[in-house]
Amino acid sequence: MRLAMVNTRMPGINSFLIRDLRTLLNDGVVLDVYLFEAGSLDAGFRAEVEAAGGRVREVPFPGGLAEVGALLAEPLRRPLRFWSSLWHGLSVLVSSPAEGIRTLAVLPTALRIGREMRRDGVDQVHGLWAGVPASVALWIHRHHDLPMSLSGHAWDLTDRTRMLAEKVRAARGMVVCSKFAHGVVSGVVGRELESKVQVVHHGLNLALWPFDPDRATEREATGQKPLILAVGRLTAKKGFPYLIEACALLRERGLGFACEIVGPDGGLGAELERAIEQHGLSGQVRLTGEMPPDQVKARMAAADLLAMPSIQPDRGSSDGIPNVVLEAMALGTPVVSTDAGGIAEVIHSGETGWLVAQRDGRGLADALTEALNDPAAGRRHAVAARKVIEEQFNADALGRVFLEAVGMAADPGRSGIEGGREKKLVVAH
Repeated sequence: MRLAMVNTRMPGINSFLIRDLRTLLNDGVVLDVYLFEAGSLDAGFRAEVEAAGGRVREVPFPGGLAEVGALLAEPLRRPLRFWSSLWHGLSVLVSSPAEGIRTLAVLPTALRIGREMRRDGVDQVHGLWAGVPASVALWIHRHHDLPMSLSGHAWDLTDRTRMLAEKVRAARGMVVCSKFAHGVVSGVVGRELESKVQVVHHGLNLALWPFDPDRATEREATGQKPLILAVGRLTAKKGFPYLIEACALLRERGLGFACEIVGPDGGLGAELERAIEQHGLSGQVRLTGEMPPDQVKARMAAADLLAMPSIQPDRGSSDGIPNVVLEAMALGTPVVSTDAGGIAEVIHSGETGWLVAQRDGRGLADALTEALNDPAAGRRHAVAARKVIEEQFNADALGRVFLEAVGMAADPGRSGIEGGREKKLVVAH
């Protein structure tokens, strides 16, 4: 089967999107990857796509003569569809100008690349995010009769969602990565469409994430201070100010520790630096900036705890299930986190880690204190957490579950979460 994936740009080789696409390649799917910024795709992964018979193409935007020609030809070729699409786009423009502009702006491009997809034998087009990529997929579906599907992740489910119901209605299926996201989408599209939205987790190749829950014992033997690691872009939704507050309380309690916050500055860096200085934590809490993925993985494997103090902002997107939480669970690093987004779906307090209320620095400090004082409990939680990863986030199985969710695989023995009802996964290898 040949699946065309549409996205604006592609993050690095270790991103969850690349991992998901590689899983599909391993399951024998031929991928055509359409990107507004084709140069953003890692050269090594591009070679994998092409070796499997797929293509990587630049999405021309705002386009040139070919796109203008496709737009001018469409009223003659399919007048009813053209004028219906134009009227629909204009109605969105009136009620949601930003979304309407984006929706109409990609119509000429979609008309042209849809013809290309038909010529190349594409079986289905998939928007990798629910915003612009899914708008491109929708126009291609309407004007070139290609089946479509889409994925939703975070901000694309809470911002500019005027056309989300229309996209889900037209799609064979929509995939989200957590029950939390499923609930968000259901609230937008209504109960009559929620059965088309299924939860399919982002998978991990477990061979690349070796499990070692005994690192705390190794650190104790060498006399090193426990390391609390936090990973994420320095933005409001990551909740790092509450972690700094918690670290100040840990120091007041006489606990020895070091804390590193790893990630690029998303606008909160200066504020966090001031908070560290105001609490007198300059020697214990450090902002390291962005690190290459392999270094982040090594730091996570060496850490005693992963702290993920996520919050749900009053406006904008929140985390679903942060990938760093899943990666720490796979490696055997105990996790202390909050109940924001979909985190509670995998971190069960007292079983697979420690879970506290969001925006509660003292509660976070209490959980970190308990974790630092009881490494044996951390190891027990780590073992249980790894089992969750093996059962629910194994990439070997999830590629085929994804294909069923988007209507490209027919096997009644496999399912994900349909219409909010969890079903058992039985995947034959």
